[in-house]
Amino acid sequence: MFNSATDVLMNIPMMGVAGNHESKGDNALDYYFTFPNAPEQDKTLGVYYSFDYNNVHVAVLNTNDLNDDEMISDEQLE
Repeated sequence: MFNSATDVLMNIPMMGVAGNHESKGDNALDYYFTFPNAPEQDKTLGVYYSFDYNNVHVAVLNTNDLNDDEMISDEQLE
């Protein structure tokens, strides 16, 4: 995808989010994307972060990072 659409992709905002490939632990998200405002975390199974885009606040959660009750971790909720 990145090679065939480079001219288009380099000119639009694009934010990474965990998918089925990240669950394999190959750290694809951290390899292809930079998350300068993401809190310190283990990114091998995905990433969580939030950002403001104009007047919208976007939160990206990582369902691979759950607490013992299988709920979103306290760190993500903070």
